[in-house]
Amino acid sequence: MKKIQELTGATIDIPRRTQGSDGAPTRTRARVAISLTGTREAASSAKKIIQDLAKKGYSMTLSQADGEQCKEHTSRIPTGSVAEIVGTGGKIITRIKEALHVRINIADNKERAPMTRVMIFGPSDGVDKTRDVIKNICEKHYDPLTHPGFSHLSVQLNSGSEMGLVIGVRGSNRKHIESMSKCRIFIPDRGSPNELTIQIVGPSQGLKLANKMVQGILTKHEEEQKEWDEKRAKEAEAEANGEDPDLLEVAPELQKYLKPSSTMSVSLGIN
Repeated sequence: MKKIQELTGATIDIPRRTQGSDGAPTRTRARVAISLTGTREAASSAKKIIQDLAKKGYSMTLSQADGEQCKEHTSRIPTGSVAEIVGTGGKIITRIKEALHVRINIADNKERAPMTRVMIFGPSDGVDKTRDVIKNICEKHYDPLTHPGFSHLSVQLNSGSEMGLVIGVRGSNRKHIESMSKCRIFIPDRGSPNELTIQIVGPSQGLKLANKMVQGILTKHEEEQKEWDEKRAKEAEAEANGEDPDLLEVAPELQKYLKPSSTMSVSLGIN
C-alpha cells in the first residue's frame, strides 16, 4: 500500500476490520470500500493498480516502477487441458511458476466453453517459456519441465471397435494398462482428425510395457476373430452339403448317436 501511495501520490484509506472475541481480525468475503484521496489522476492510477492486484494478482505499473522488464500475455487454451496444466493439487502449475518466475491466472469458465482464457505475467523470457510449456502440455500432454524423463508414443488403430477394446468395459483395460505401466493413455475425441490414434505418455520403460499390452489386446482379438470366421465358414459349408452344423464340434465316432434316424418306435406302456 505504501508503495502505491508513493508511486501515485494518492492517499489510501482502508477501513479497519472488526475483531473477534480473541482480538484477531475477523475474516470476511464481503466487499471492502477503499477510499482514495488526491488528484483525479493520482486516484485513477491508484485504483487501476489496486484493481489489477485484486483481479490478476500483479500490477504491470508496480513492476515497471521497480525497473523489472516484465510483460503479460493472454491466450486461450482448450478447456479440457486446464486440469493437466493445473495438475493434482496444483502441482504442475506451481512447478511452472516457481521454475520460470511467472504468475499464471486461469479464468473461471463456469459455462464450460470450449476455450479458457489464460494470463501469464513475469519476465519476458519466463513468459515466452511458459507459453511453450503450456502449448506442449495441451498438444502432447507433457513437457520436460513439468514431466522430466517423459516421452510419448502414438498407436494407430484400424477401427472404432479396436478403440473400444483398448478402453475396455467402463475403461477397465485402459485403467489396467495405466496402472501397470505408470503411463497415461489419451483417447481422441470422436470426429477429430486423429480419432483412431491414441497417445501414450510416460517414462520410456512404461511406454514399452503399455504398447506391448495394447498390442496384446489387439492380437488376442484378431486371433479370436479369425477362429470365429473359420467356424462360421465350416458351418456354412456343412449346411450347403446338407449336414447339421451343430455336429461339427462333436467327435466323428459320436456323431452317429446324435443323428436322428428315419424310423422311431416309442413304447408308451399304456394298458
